[in-house]
Amino acid sequence: MAESPNNRHPVSATHREQPGEVSATVIRLDKNENPFDVPRAIKDEILRRLATLPWSRFPEPRPEGVVERLAAFNHCGPDHVVVGNGSSQLLQLLLEVVTDGPTRILVPEPTVGPLSSIAQMVNADIVGVPMTEALQFNVPKLCSRAVAMKVEMVIIGSPHDPTGCVMAESDLVTLLNTSPGIVVVDESYYEFAHKTFAPLVVKYPRLVILRTFSIALGLAGWRIGYLLTSPDLARRINERMLPGSISTVSALAAEVAIDMHDHFRAQIEKLVSERERVYSALRRMNGVKPVPSHANFMVVRTDLTGRQLCQLLRERNILVHDLSGHPTLTNAIRVSIGAPQENDHFLAAMEEIFSG
Repeated sequence: MAESPNNRHPVSATHREQPGEVSATVIRLDKNENPFDVPRAIKDEILRRLATLPWSRFPEPRPEGVVERLAAFNHCGPDHVVVGNGSSQLLQLLLEVVTDGPTRILVPEPTVGPLSSIAQMVNADIVGVPMTEALQFNVPKLCSRAVAMKVEMVIIGSPHDPTGCVMAESDLVTLLNTSPGIVVVDESYYEFAHKTFAPLVVKYPRLVILRTFSIALGLAGWRIGYLLTSPDLARRINERMLPGSISTVSALAAEVAIDMHDHFRAQIEKLVSERERVYSALRRMNGVKPVPSHANFMVVRTDLTGRQLCQLLRERNILVHDLSGHPTLTNAIRVSIGAPQENDHFLAAMEEIFSG
């Protein structure tokens, strides 16, 4: 799931931000954020519609306008859709519904995000399954471990954070047919991969798709996300959610983003193009081994430790995410794809660091 502001990992092992510490001149490539602002036409439409609403009224118990639009967008019934305050809240509600005594969650390792904090809140244990050396899903091990441990839930990202890999549909179907529990696919970054498993929700009642408006659609400040699943599970999750928990303005922004979804296409394609440009440039550098990605970020392995490289980049006013806390990624960072000029600064800094 997309990183929430309350569950962010430190920028590096040597630095924790203090309020007001990061200046506007720092290039932030550490949070998988969209570097582009929401298109002007969408902002104008949000403000136009907002002016017509009565601000003194409480939000709807359930944002029906958003639910109906999402159902049409994903070609499913409204009873398959749950809208919440970001994908992190939705995952917490899902775990609360599923948890009945000791619960085990199977995840690929390495994994980045707020899952460990959410699992602690519901007294669930996380069981990691190492990815392959090429940082791809080890589907046979995921399946065998799910069966052997009788896990209640398997959670994967597609694209996965931090590796950027995607799962093949045939592998997901195998996992669904093998695992005894719920299978959650976090699609927070699916727009950059042009690949989704949403059509499978109607066929597989134990499948849950998590989505966010925060990344490709640039609405991170509005805190809104949704999930797609079976009507029964959707109903149980909705019953756990406090009525009116989605603010009127967040719901309105989501409605406009869906209605004008085509306006985001140019930004998404620009980020995909920049991802490929950054990857190609890094591949040409000595001592640098970027990992192919389908997301708006990538893992970069180097001859330095992740901590060392984070510090060297920070000295050049560039923030990236240190992955050295993961045993298989001690020499790696995760870098988000920024705007072209930001990527140019990052590539120039990397060239300077590794040219010697």
